[in-house]
Amino acid sequence: MRNESRDLNVPITVEEQKPELQDAIERLTTQVETQNKLLREFVESQTHFGKRLVAGLWTGLGTVLGATVVVSLLIVVLKPLAEVDWVGPIVNRVIDSLDRRRPAIEPFPVQKQELKQVPVQNP
Repeated sequence: MRNESRDLNVPITVEEQKPELQDAIERLTTQVETQNKLLREFVESQTHFGKRLVAGLWTGLGTVLGATVVVSLLIVVLKPLAEVDWVGPIVNRVIDSLDRRRPAIEPFPVQKQELKQVPVQNP
């Protein structure tokens, strides 16, 4: 740092600035090394297949569980509103669409046919 007792019109020599410059260079070097380490860790984490796979699985699981909780809470909150006259039909439709379970659908409809009995001739 500058010596404040000096006259501001007198230039500071390079020898007087050396300790300050060396400190600043050391701080910058430390910051650059820290940034390089963080960048290297980030790039390694982004290119490692296993870590990305696990992160994707956790994200998917969290999304499913979060959606389940949100829908459940929405149903719990809306059920009491179904008793209100002007809101009831809307709330009932929302609850029904959230709560609906689709019946099992057969892939091909089976048609029943009556079998005709063929008379058997005795020889």
